[in-house]
Amino acid sequence: MKQAAFGTRLKSLMFREFYLGRKDLIASLVMSVLMIVMAFLLKLSFEYGNLAKLSAENLEIVEENLQVYICYLPAFAMSVAGTMISTSAARDEIGLWHRFRCSTPAAPQIYALAKYACLLLVILTGMVLSIGYFALIGWMDGNGIQPEYIAVMIAMQLLFTSGSVLMQVMTMVFRSMDKAGIFVTGVGFCAAIPFVYTATVRAETEDPIDFQKIEEFCVSVLPLTPLLLLVVIGIGFLVTWALLKRREK
Repeated sequence: MKQAAFGTRLKSLMFREFYLGRKDLIASLVMSVLMIVMAFLLKLSFEYGNLAKLSAENLEIVEENLQVYICYLPAFAMSVAGTMISTSAARDEIGLWHRFRCSTPAAPQIYALAKYACLLLVILTGMVLSIGYFALIGWMDGNGIQPEYIAVMIAMQLLFTSGSVLMQVMTMVFRSMDKAGIFVTGVGFCAAIPFVYTATVRAETEDPIDFQKIEEFCVSVLPLTPLLLLVVIGIGFLVTWALLKRREK
């Protein structure tokens, strides 16, 4: 029996990934739209609504507190879309889907490539949409796209992608999404301890950590974070390929 071409098999498996992760993608899209609508309502309120009636001092305080929401939460919602790869990993360990993978004449590297090609496509789409949103916000403010917006967005994407890839790999290792979730939660908790400790110590000094300092840090590591993002995706692909190849044997 003649096998389909490499491109045909890859496209078919990518369609499968998107099909399995469609609920997460739709939920992320809906959440992004809702947050964008809320952000625009807040912006309009600052210009023409009730918030514009506040005194200059109170308006500055309110705007400073809400600026993080307006700028970053829609991009945050778009970054969550990459978790679809964890959903497909969980499906692969269910009996029927596991049989499908074992009986389908597709090499392990094609399965792994389909998963991470979908992940990369979702990430790039989310970044483009986020940059478009930042451009619109910058146009409304008259400031253009600020570098800290891009830096924080890529840093958020790096964190979410790292968690998603780890969840994918651990789900395959444990053959259980619940066990993988406990493991990833534990890793995240341990990774957060140094940051929480540092923030607590500095909160007691005259130089506490605020969001502006986080923005400055993200800008300072901006040349490195896109590279780290590609490295995480590449490592995930290689590990997933190795696990699929081992299961096949």
